[in-house]
Amino acid sequence: MGRFVTHSRALMLSERAVETKAERLAALAGPIQNIFFTRRWRVITIVGSFEQFERAVAALDEDLPDDAILPAPSPGTPQPTA
Repeated sequence: MGRFVTHSRALMLSERAVETKAERLAALAGPIQNIFFTRRWRVITIVGSFEQFERAVAALDEDLPDDAILPAPSPGTPQPTA
């Protein structure tokens, strides 16, 4: 839930077009709604919603300009080697 709130707030503060913001926010909110409001015995739907949320979060970076300021990775994140 914390990741949803963080990404949603960052999305709304971004300089994207309003239509793009609405699209991305809907893509983030749909899986969260499934996770919290789907019956607990529908495990496949819930697991799929987690995967769908991860894809929606990854899609947020796709339309950023090349000169966008990105946050530094956390110290525990493995860094690619050249």
